Amino acid sequence: MAVPAQAQDFRGVSIGDPTSSLAVLGEPTEILVSDAGLTLRQYPPRLGHFLTVGVDTTNHVRLLRSYSDPQSRSQSDRNGLLSVTATLSDITQHISDFGADAVPVDLIVPFPEMLATGLIFDLEDNPETVVVLTFIQNTFFMTDADVASELGTVDLSLDAPLLGVDLIDRLHFAGHPEVYGRALRERTEQIYFPLPFAEAFPHYMPE
Repeated sequence: MAVPAQAQDFRGVSIGDPTSSLAVLGEPTEILVSDAGLTLRQYPPRLGHFLTVGVDTTNHVRLLRSYSDPQSRSQSDRNGLLSVTATLSDITQHISDFGADAVPVDLIVPFPEMLATGLIFDLEDNPETVVVLTFIQNTFFMTDADVASELGTVDLSLDAPLLGVDLIDRLHFAGHPEVYGRALRERTEQIYFPLPFAEAFPHYMPE
C-alpha cells in the first residue's frame, strides 16, 4: 500500500527539511554531535516518546529518531505500532512473507552492542528515505550471520519489544554503516514498509 509522502514525517518534520522547519518542535533539551557528523537536537517526550533530529552541515534534516520513554508508560499513545507495548509480532503480522518467527535476512541489521536488532524498510513513495525499526533482541549474534545468509531467514523472538523508529536519509544511512549498522545481506530488491505510515505511527503526525 502506498504511503502519502506528506505522511512520512515526525511531528510535522520530514527528512530533507531545512533547519527552519524545526521551529514547530520548540526548543531542544540537548544538542550533541553524532559520530556520523550530524548535529543531534533532542526534544522532550510526547505521548511517551522522545524525538531526536539530526541535521547535517547543509542545515537539512537527515535523521529523525523516536524512542520509547519508560517513565511515560502511562501516557503512551496506544494507537499505532509504536507504543510501549508494541512487539515484533505487531510488525510481522502485516508482512505476508514472514513465516512464524522467521524474518527475511534482507531486512536485518544487528546491533550486538545494544542487544538489539533492526529491521530496515524502504518507503514506497519516498525512495530517498529508509525506516529502521529497532527491537530489544538479544537472541541474535553476528556469529549467526553466515548461517542466516545461507538460510535466508533469521529466527527472532516475536515478543521482542519495539524500542524505537528511525527515518534516515538513504545516502546518509549508506555512508555510515559503522553508526547505523551493516545489513547482513545486500538486497536484490526493495522491501517496502507494510502499512501507511500515518496509520502505523499516528503520533508522528503534526498536532
